[in-house]
Amino acid sequence: MAQTYDFVARKGSTSRSLEFTIDSTNPDDDFSGVVSVKFYMRSKARGVTTNKVDGVEVASFEVAEDGKSVACRYDWQAADVNEEGKFLGYAKTTDAAGKTDRFPAEDDGEFINILIQPNFES
Repeated sequence: MAQTYDFVARKGSTSRSLEFTIDSTNPDDDFSGVVSVKFYMRSKARGVTTNKVDGVEVASFEVAEDGKSVACRYDWQAADVNEEGKFLGYAKTTDAAGKTDRFPAEDDGEFINILIQPNFES
């Protein structure tokens, strides 16, 4: 079965932002107090343990009126997309009290799947 990706870009291209939504299956979760969203990304390559994008503030985020989701936009920087490959992304929210949460949740094994393809123009 072929891998599906949530976001596909060309190496070196920063023209399209990554847009994603943070939500939860837990009906008790409420994102109304979120004051910060940071994005993280690391390579899927075996043995890679450091993040290529390490806690960079998203360009914008908006909490839904009911507090049940957060729409986010991350604008790529040149260093984020300077190598081709398969990457795993996730976000961390921080609320006014300083409590942080990771989305998708770390224990569910889910990530934002990202593919950076070769740039055939270079």
